[in-house]
Amino acid sequence: MPYDPQVKERIEGLFDVLIDKCVSFVKSKCQEYEKVPEPSFALSLLRVLKSLLKENVTEEQYRKIDELLLKIDALFVFSLMWTVGGAVDENGRKIFD
Repeated sequence: MPYDPQVKERIEGLFDVLIDKCVSFVKSKCQEYEKVPEPSFALSLLRVLKSLLKENVTEEQYRKIDELLLKIDALFVFSLMWTVGGAVDENGRKIFD
Protein backbone atom coordinates (compact mmCIF):
# COMPACT_ATOMS: atom_id res chain seq x y z
CA MET A 1 0.00 0.00 0.00
CA PRO A 2 1.47 3.37 -0.95
CA TYR A 3 2.25 5.82 1.83
CA ASP A 4 -0.37 8.45 2.59
CA PRO A 5 -0.05 10.87 5.53
CA GLN A 6 -3.80 10.61 6.22
CA VAL A 7 -3.51 6.86 6.65
CA LYS A 8 -0.59 7.25 9.04
CA GLU A 9 -2.46 9.90 11.04
CA ARG A 10 -5.59 7.73 11.22
CA ILE A 11 -3.71 4.67 12.48
CA GLU A 12 -1.74 6.75 15.00
CA GLY A 13 -4.97 8.36 16.19
CA LEU A 14 -6.64 4.99 16.66
CA PHE A 15 -3.66 3.79 18.69
CA ASP A 16 -3.69 6.96 20.78
CA VAL A 17 -7.38 6.65 21.58
CA LEU A 18 -7.85 2.90 21.95
CA ILE A 19 -4.83 0.76 22.72
CA ASP A 20 -3.89 2.06 26.18
CA LYS A 21 -7.51 2.11 27.36
CA CYS A 22 -8.17 -1.41 26.11
CA VAL A 23 -4.94 -2.84 27.53
CA SER A 24 -5.58 -1.15 30.88
CA PHE A 25 -9.11 -2.56 30.91
CA VAL A 26 -7.88 -6.07 30.18
CA LYS A 27 -5.14 -5.86 32.80
CA SER A 28 -7.49 -4.57 35.52
CA LYS A 29 -10.87 -6.17 34.79
CA CYS A 30 -10.17 -9.44 32.96
CA GLN A 31 -8.32 -12.67 33.52
CA GLU A 32 -5.63 -13.38 30.92
CA TYR A 33 -4.78 -16.93 29.91
CA GLU A 34 -1.14 -15.92 30.24
CA LYS A 35 0.21 -12.57 31.29
CA VAL A 36 1.09 -10.60 28.17
CA PRO A 37 3.55 -7.69 28.41
CA GLU A 38 1.75 -4.48 27.49
CA PRO A 39 4.02 -3.60 24.52
CA SER A 40 3.30 -7.01 23.01
CA PHE A 41 -0.34 -6.07 22.50
CA ALA A 42 0.59 -3.11 20.29
CA LEU A 43 3.09 -5.13 18.30
CA SER A 44 0.62 -7.97 17.74
CA LEU A 45 -2.08 -5.51 16.74
CA LEU A 46 0.22 -3.93 14.17
CA ARG A 47 1.10 -7.32 12.69
CA VAL A 48 -2.54 -8.34 12.34
CA LEU A 49 -3.54 -4.94 10.97
CA LYS A 50 -0.74 -4.95 8.41
CA SER A 51 -1.73 -8.39 7.20
CA LEU A 52 -5.40 -7.43 6.94
CA LEU A 53 -4.60 -4.23 5.06
CA LYS A 54 -2.48 -6.15 2.54
CA GLU A 55 -5.26 -8.66 1.96
CA ASN A 56 -8.23 -6.32 1.99
CA VAL A 57 -7.23 -3.01 0.41
CA THR A 58 -6.91 -2.75 -3.35
CA GLU A 59 -5.18 -0.01 -5.33
CA GLU A 60 -8.61 1.23 -6.46
CA GLN A 61 -9.83 1.50 -2.86
CA TYR A 62 -6.67 3.34 -1.93
CA ARG A 63 -7.60 6.16 -4.32
CA LYS A 64 -10.85 6.74 -2.42
CA ILE A 65 -9.38 8.08 0.82
CA ASP A 66 -12.68 8.44 2.72
CA GLU A 67 -13.61 4.83 2.05
CA LEU A 68 -10.08 3.72 2.87
CA LEU A 69 -10.12 5.48 6.24
CA LEU A 70 -13.41 3.79 7.15
CA LYS A 71 -11.96 0.43 6.19
CA ILE A 72 -8.89 1.14 8.31
CA ASP A 73 -11.15 1.92 11.27
CA ALA A 74 -12.96 -1.40 10.88
CA LEU A 75 -9.78 -3.43 10.39
CA PHE A 76 -8.15 -1.71 13.36
CA VAL A 77 -11.05 -2.58 15.66
CA PHE A 78 -11.08 -6.16 14.35
CA SER A 79 -7.32 -6.41 15.00
CA LEU A 80 -7.74 -4.93 18.46
CA MET A 81 -10.42 -7.45 19.39
CA TRP A 82 -8.33 -10.39 18.18
CA THR A 83 -5.10 -9.29 19.84
CA VAL A 84 -6.09 -7.59 23.08
CA GLY A 85 -9.43 -9.35 23.51
CA GLY A 86 -7.97 -12.66 22.45
CA ALA A 87 -5.64 -12.76 25.44
CA VAL A 88 -8.40 -13.06 28.02
CA ASP A 89 -10.53 -15.98 29.19
CA GLU A 90 -14.17 -16.52 28.17
CA ASN A 91 -15.62 -14.35 30.95
CA GLY A 92 -13.12 -11.62 30.14
CA ARG A 93 -14.19 -11.69 26.49
CA LYS A 94 -17.79 -11.10 27.46
CA ILE A 95 -16.71 -8.13 29.57
CA PHE A 96 -14.32 -6.82 26.92
CA ASP A 97 -16.91 -6.99 24.15
